Amino acid sequence: AKELWINNLIKGRMRLGWPPLNLDRLTGIVEQHFLGHDLTEGRMQLFFRVITESGEIKSIPVTQSNLVVATRAAFALPVLCPEVNYEGEVCYDGMIGETLPLQLIQDARDETRRLLLIHHSLLEKRDLKSESWLYRFILKRRPKLLVVFQQSIEDHNAAIDLIRRLDGDGQLYVISPDATGVPTSRTLERSKKRLDADFELGEGVGRRHHINVSRFLKGESPTILSG
Repeated sequence: AKELWINNLIKGRMRLGWPPLNLDRLTGIVEQHFLGHDLTEGRMQLFFRVITESGEIKSIPVTQSNLVVATRAAFALPVLCPEVNYEGEVCYDGMIGETLPLQLIQDARDETRRLLLIHHSLLEKRDLKSESWLYRFILKRRPKLLVVFQQSIEDHNAAIDLIRRLDGDGQLYVISPDATGVPTSRTLERSKKRLDADFELGEGVGRRHHINVSRFLKGESPTILSG
């Protein structure tokens, strides 16, 4: 079953024209998402069921770091943010923050929706006008893709309502830029025509991030940003 599951991942990447999946870099392969929950600390805690390299099945809690690994493994997708060293520990700059209600992701899976998380630093916080515009822009290219901005996910009910408004295939996409060089909503507003053409905005990391988003929307292979 493990080999069949891995082969399906590899075939999926080949169909999309993406580079082969490097299994050696993964600490485990996610076999089943959101296996269970733990209410001992008064909050929902999701778990991934993973198969380690030795073949042992383990349940690991969802944290900011292993969610990156799990997302890579489960959907064979590169995570669009650089690996950095923060106070002696490897982390992924710009990844999902601790305020993300993990139950929301489980609800999205149960509703078989495709979920795209966009880090809030892409837009000025609470700038609903620009958020709404970028949301509509993405839907033109991927009409069955669910887009959720991270700042909106703090409002659980609103995000759930957003999930139920769209159909999808249950896949989870995490797109998160580096914290530096990301264009603000003013840049988005000023560059709508150019963005509509090639989705290239800003400078440095911000510009490369939008190139990645453009490739993602076109179904092409995004490149992983280097730190």
